[in-house]
Amino acid sequence: LDFSAYGHTASMDLLLRPDPSQEPKRLGFEVSKGPLKGYVGAFTFAALSATKTEVGVHGEYRYDQFPIPQLFLEFGMEVVFQK
Repeated sequence: LDFSAYGHTASMDLLLRPDPSQEPKRLGFEVSKGPLKGYVGAFTFAALSATKTEVGVHGEYRYDQFPIPQLFLEFGMEVVFQK
């Protein structure tokens, strides 16, 4: 993945683990390379109607010092995912 927001860029490699057996459908991930290496989580996909799907994001990242600008931790990640 290549991200660019608020004048900052980052590249990361992800390991993807699809799990269609769960409801809602789930796509697990782990960042294997890049500034957030070790970040693990999942995207969930729940059908709202025939033409709409709700996408959820859950993740966990343990750190002593956040490796990208603090803005992303406090506010920016939500905006980045929405856009």
